[in-house]
Amino acid sequence: AHPRPSSTKSTPASQVYSLNTDFAFRLYRRLVLETPSQNIFFSPVSVSTSLAMLSLGAHSVTKTEILQGLGFNLTELSESDVHRGFQHLLHTLNLPGHGLETRVGSALFLSHNLKFLAKFLNDTMAVYEAKLFHTNFYDTVGTIQLINDHVKKETRGKIVDLVSELKKDVLMVLVNYIYFKGESQIIGCLL
Repeated sequence: AHPRPSSTKSTPASQVYSLNTDFAFRLYRRLVLETPSQNIFFSPVSVSTSLAMLSLGAHSVTKTEILQGLGFNLTELSESDVHRGFQHLLHTLNLPGHGLETRVGSALFLSHNLKFLAKFLNDTMAVYEAKLFHTNFYDTVGTIQLINDHVKKETRGKIVDLVSELKKDVLMVLVNYIYFKGESQIIGCLL
């Protein structure tokens, strides 16, 4: 008997990786068209992770538009597979490497005056390992300090004063950060 051929079907994680790369290049091209004479520095993983995380709290058409905007065809890849793929991607990025230190994370700063769905909060913590902070957005100075202190701590002091102002009608702030430290050599990466 001959051994069964291995499946050529890709895993949800590899599909998310591939589609996330496509999203990064589409976004880059769009940004270049809007500002052709400017240098562009952004993290496609931060953008796509934040949008995927927000889709957990969206419903119906909005949820579909977010996921399709990221390049996911929900008839080929289920929503749960999308989130599992992002979970695997974030886990992989946070693994220690040879001479590299990468920390990728998210935090949600939520108004204590608004009731958020428990499923949304639980899923953001379980799948995206987001940290949750309940805050009083009417105290804009205190909330700005809370956000900036958290980001400064998580990025080992490399990102300070991320937020300089907030309006009092804000109900939620989603922060995504990437801390990357490598040995003194040239390293190419697309985060």
